[in-house]
Amino acid sequence: MGTSMAQKKIFLTFDDGPGPKTADIAELLHELGVRATFFMVGSNIQAMPGAVKRVAELGHEIGVHAYHHDFLPKLNMRQTVYEIGVTASLIEKITGKKPTVFRAAYGRLSSKALAVLKKIGLKHVDWSFDTKDWEKARDLKRLDPKEIVGKARTGDVMLFHDGAVGREGSQAGKRGQNLLRALPTIVKGLRARGIKFEPIEKQFQQGQRWKYRIRTRLKEWRAKLGARAEKKRNKIRKGPK
Repeated sequence: MGTSMAQKKIFLTFDDGPGPKTADIAELLHELGVRATFFMVGSNIQAMPGAVKRVAELGHEIGVHAYHHDFLPKLNMRQTVYEIGVTASLIEKITGKKPTVFRAAYGRLSSKALAVLKKIGLKHVDWSFDTKDWEKARDLKRLDPKEIVGKARTGDVMLFHDGAVGREGSQAGKRGQNLLRALPTIVKGLRARGIKFEPIEKQFQQGQRWKYRIRTRLKEWRAKLGARAEKKRNKIRKGPK
């Protein structure tokens, strides 16, 4: 299904921050007249609360990206509550605004995570266009903004990375530098196509691609299906009563 001319939008999202260049990226986007969504990691939030506050002051949305950027399907319920709940509380404490959206590390949900999200009022957000900017930073290469503009489709939820965690922590600066260089050309190129920008403030918004909607629902369905399969396996192990 297409998107009408009046609804030509793209949603810029940034994961794994805050990083050393996050505040600068937020400032740049503000100067360009773009509001975006930053999915932040709790451990980075604690290390750089000033950047979190500045992103919020500039009118960008801040979403939850868990505390340690762990693989959710491997966590128990207590760990899952901590990863999501503590990060949401940190964001609210620093910005004065309760977050409404969540993105799973590596895009992998779990049934436990879905239960926690429902309990604390967060909605799962996926993406439809992975720019692979983290690969460029890893290989010490720059982003090609013209390539990104050429591949983007109306209604895309675009995935970038303004920070980094764990073994990739040293790449945070390079990721940020790449974005600062590329974003002006990306924004200009997309605007030349008549596209407007909106932050992700809820799971489904007018103008999003069906690819995004399908991916989002599919990942939730897989998480629920995995829980049913695990429950069945546990029942078989225990045997008849």
